Amino acid sequence: MARLGNFSTMAIFFAVYSVLMASSTLADASSPTLSPAPAPATEEDQSYLDSISPKERTLLEDCAEKLDPECGDEVVNGMFDKTTISGTCCSQLVKMGRTCEKHLVALIANSPEYMASEAQIMSNAEEAWNQCAAALKPSSPPPSPF
Repeated sequence: MARLGNFSTMAIFFAVYSVLMASSTLADASSPTLSPAPAPATEEDQSYLDSISPKERTLLEDCAEKLDPECGDEVVNGMFDKTTISGTCCSQLVKMGRTCEKHLVALIANSPEYMASEAQIMSNAEEAWNQCAAALKPSSPPPSPF
């Protein structure tokens, strides 16, 4: 099972989110102020974040805005430690969409610090997605007696 190194799960997820949002030219004065991002663990991590294309950065910004901080923490914990994701956070994850989930997971799993655990992170993330999607799938109504 992948374990966290220098960052807490919240810091990993929101460091990426904060770096992306802080560098966004879309933010205006009426936007809420974001807290500063934790410093990347290494120059290699910073280089990785700097290498994100503007198109991917925009997609990730849009995706990250769809999860509350508490749910971001739960989702990342689910990826690393296979912890349970609450119904509320499952709902946010599924509403965020599969494309967003895959891009955010790949961003973390492909980072220099966690690349060695990429397969496990991807597997855990897939399991978390499937569990959330199944839990939110509306049950079929019973067959009509007529």
